[in-house]
Amino acid sequence: MPEPKSRLARAGAEQAVLSRGWLQGQPAAVQKTFLHRAHLRHFVTGEVVFQVGASPGGLFGVASGSFAIHVGGTESPPHMATILRAGSWFGHGQFAGRRPRILAVQALEAACALHVSLADLDEFTATEPLGIRALAALSVANQDLSIGAVRDLLLPRAEQRITATLLRVTADAEPDAPEGYRLTQAALGEMANASRQLVNRCLAGLERMGWIEQGYNVIRIRDAEALRRFAHGSGPAPWRAAPPRL
Repeated sequence: MPEPKSRLARAGAEQAVLSRGWLQGQPAAVQKTFLHRAHLRHFVTGEVVFQVGASPGGLFGVASGSFAIHVGGTESPPHMATILRAGSWFGHGQFAGRRPRILAVQALEAACALHVSLADLDEFTATEPLGIRALAALSVANQDLSIGAVRDLLLPRAEQRITATLLRVTADAEPDAPEGYRLTQAALGEMANASRQLVNRCLAGLERMGWIEQGYNVIRIRDAEALRRFAHGSGPAPWRAAPPRL
């Protein structure tokens, strides 16, 4: 049987995008007028939101679940770049340029998102005095995310790239998730530009240190600060000299 779609209620979806991320930092009046134009949409695992080259469309705010962002050129297939979780927004670039989509987005699990169409975005900026400023703030926020991804990929050691990428797409994106994050080793390797073998060894080391816990396609973060120190530090991987955990 097909997977049932996530059925997060409208009130829960609004609370999710108001509790973290771009919309949380906007004035109450902007939040209200913006959400008035948003429609709740549900996605099943693997469902494509849009492809590279698709017609200009609207803006999506993640309310639950996770979405993979793929980038690709005209001569190469899309490559997974990052994962967005609750409170993140994507698809805003076409509002200004009205050009075809330059990213592909796919649900990694049952998910919900609030969607504001291009026409509604036009109405929002035409009627809300702070509308343009609000969308400019979103552009800056997503630019910061892009810079963070580039920073992670510039780390010279594969173990650091893997750890930094793991943090970026889990605890840094959606903190306080004791049940863990849906994430495969193949996806992590693609985003960190590392082989599956390297990812497997690195995650085993991180688990040995007690910083993460692995399940079937799920990773639980146990010590985000320790992961952060290792990812952006200069020392060797500590698990190579660490005694086995009892």
